[in-house]
Amino acid sequence: LGSACASGSRDPAPVLLAMGCEERVYRSAVRLSLSFLNTNEEIESAIQRISKVVNQLRS
Repeated sequence: LGSACASGSRDPAPVLLAMGCEERVYRSAVRLSLSFLNTNEEIESAIQRISKVVNQLRS
């Protein structure tokens, strides 16, 4: 989580640090951006795909 201009930085996002997140959390955080142009179908598809990958990584 953080600004898009800092997306290539290896430093933890200030927001996650301020929330008191552990290192393992802020080192594995993923930032997603949405807009009013995204459809419900696109969002549902993204949720399903991300869930599938997370389940694969956990098994």
